[in-house]
Amino acid sequence: MPEEMYSTLRAIESDAEEIIAEARNQARQILEEARKQSRAIAGQEFSTQELEQEREKIIREAQARSEELIENSRHEQTRLAELFESKSDETVQFILSHVQGRS
Repeated sequence: MPEEMYSTLRAIESDAEEIIAEARNQARQILEEARKQSRAIAGQEFSTQELEQEREKIIREAQARSEELIENSRHEQTRLAELFESKSDETVQFILSHVQGRS
C-alpha cells in the first residue's frame, strides 16, 4: 500500500509540475502580449503627439499665410484707391471739357 501511495504521490506531483509549467507558459504569454499592447499604446500616444505638433505647425503656417494675404490685399486696396483718385480727377476734367465743348 505505501508503494501505491508513493506512486500516486509521484503522479500527483508530476501532474502538479505540468500544471505549474503550463501556468508559467501562460503567464509568459500574457506578459508578452501586455508588453506588445503597452508598446502599441505608447506608439499611438507618440503618434498622437506628433500629429498634434504637425497640426499646430499647419495652423501656424496657415495663419501666417492668411496674414500675409491680408496685408497684400490692404496694399493693393491702397494702390487701387490712389489710382482711382488720380484717374477720377482726370475723368472729371475730361467730362467737364467735353460738356463745355472744349474737346
